[in-house]
Amino acid sequence: MGSVNLRAADLTGVDVSYSDLTAANLWYTDFANADLTGAILTDASGWNVDMAGADLTGAVLTRPSPYDPRFLHVSDISGADLTGADLTGVDFSNARTYGARQQAWTRWPSAMEAPEGVVSRALADADAVCDFSSFNDCQAADLNHVDLAARNLEFANLSRANLAGANLTSADLTRARMTSTALTGASLSGAQLDWANLSRATLVGSDLTGANLAYADMSRADLTGANLAGADLAGADLTSARLTSVTWTGTTADTDTKWPTGFRLTPAWWLITIVAAPTPPAPCVPAASASCPAANLKGVSLAGVDLSDSAFVDAVFSLADLRSATLDRADFTNAKLWNTNLRRASARAADFTGASLLGAEMRRADFADAVLTRADLGYSDLYRTNLNGAELSGASLNYASGRWTNLLGADLSSASLVEAKLSWASLNSATLANADLTNADLKRANLSGADLTGATLTGATLTGAFASSTTTWPAGFDPLAAGVVTWITGK
Repeated sequence: MGSVNLRAADLTGVDVSYSDLTAANLWYTDFANADLTGAILTDASGWNVDMAGADLTGAVLTRPSPYDPRFLHVSDISGADLTGADLTGVDFSNARTYGARQQAWTRWPSAMEAPEGVVSRALADADAVCDFSSFNDCQAADLNHVDLAARNLEFANLSRANLAGANLTSADLTRARMTSTALTGASLSGAQLDWANLSRATLVGSDLTGANLAYADMSRADLTGANLAGADLAGADLTSARLTSVTWTGTTADTDTKWPTGFRLTPAWWLITIVAAPTPPAPCVPAASASCPAANLKGVSLAGVDLSDSAFVDAVFSLADLRSATLDRADFTNAKLWNTNLRRASARAADFTGASLLGAEMRRADFADAVLTRADLGYSDLYRTNLNGAELSGASLNYASGRWTNLLGADLSSASLVEAKLSWASLNSATLANADLTNADLKRANLSGADLTGATLTGATLTGAFASSTTTWPAGFDPLAAGVVTWITGK
């Protein structure tokens, strides 16, 4: 719809979101209360354009050439939503601006600050919309204009979600799933998006300044009007992406970065700093005492293999088959073992500090004395898993399940076990101080000698659970009313 003539058109309250109004004639056009989310008005011209009360989230109103004689004069933006809008090509002379709402990443014309009367737009509470600790709960969720700044959303599934106008500044979205996600006018400034899947995502007018997009998949994404100043695109895939009116100041990429066909022939290509891609490391051969830092072993089959005393710091084992493998004393610090099959594996005294074992299959695995500090075991299968003496302080076991899990003497202080289903678990002498056991199922669990000082037991099921006189409960908690059977041992 580029170059369309809308002179004196009455578009009051009309939905023109994502319309291509490039070089459109907008003289005296009335967009009052219209939906202009993600609309492209690059090189549009007009006088006395009324945008009062309009939604301009992520709208692109730019003029690439400073010598272009055309101009776009907007006379009224009062009450408009300007979240993430690029207004650098607009003339606001004598414009009414009272009550217009912006964000810190809204872009105004050069040398112009937000006019008097423009206020900061309030952002919604993302946690009131969906549960980010649940892998699929935020998929396709309506999260427009929410505040997720600096949040850890690593591996989050946000596919098809609406995050238009959201604040994701400095968020960790490493390996996040964001296929077909709407990020129009969103701030992703300084965000970690390495290895994220943004294929077919809508990033119109988004702020990606200083973002780490190394090896991100942005194939077929729409980045029209996006600000990629200072972003790192090393190894990223931008095949068939739309890159019209993108800001490239200080952007870096490497020789492995994939571009749309013909992009290297455009003027924008010369604004990007291209460096040589790093030489790929020699292929790692997983074996006992091997050192394979940051190795990508996604989906590899290592069933029954001896990997004892090896180092896999920051390695990726997602969807790998490690059934009956020997991992004793191995170092998996910050490794990714999402949906990994660890059935009957032996990982005694192994180090999984900060590792992600989301959805891992750990049935009958032996993790005795393993270090799992701050590890994510959400949705993992812990049926008869041996975690005797394991260090799980600060770990997440949200929605983990499995009867007869052995957590004898384990340290679960400050761990999160929300909705965990661990009936008949052995928690004798375990430390659960300040742990969150909201809605956890601990029926018939053995809590003899366990320390639950300061633990949250709201909604927890403890029917038939066993305790002893040395079990320590949170202040005010009545174990008898909760159905706990307390053994009283004689002196």
